[in-house]
Amino acid sequence: MSAPELLKQAGSALAAGNAEEAVAKYDEALALVPDEVKHSVLFNKAVALDGAGRTEEAADTLKEVLELKSDLVEARHNLAVFQLKLGQHDACAETVDSIIGDSTEPGQTDVRALKV
Repeated sequence: MSAPELLKQAGSALAAGNAEEAVAKYDEALALVPDEVKHSVLFNKAVALDGAGRTEEAADTLKEVLELKSDLVEARHNLAVFQLKLGQHDACAETVDSIIGDSTEPGQTDVRALKV
């Protein structure tokens, strides 16, 4: 089966609530897709892993995504959410800080300075 077919099946399985099947399809697709898109397949696999209740594996998978594409904000965001779910508060804070960065663009508010 081709990678596009596997990815379509994985997406359909995930949408139908069958996260474990989706994980298996993403794993199969990973062996077939070019390196340039592996980060995208791994990102979707992480979502499926979390949907299957395998949040720790999902977080680890997102770390793989960030090794391949360090500027993917969506992966950092999901990693922070998964870390929070896992009770990894310090790691979550570090991940959020990596999203925010050390500076803001002109005209933007530094959200770290806001009091909640």
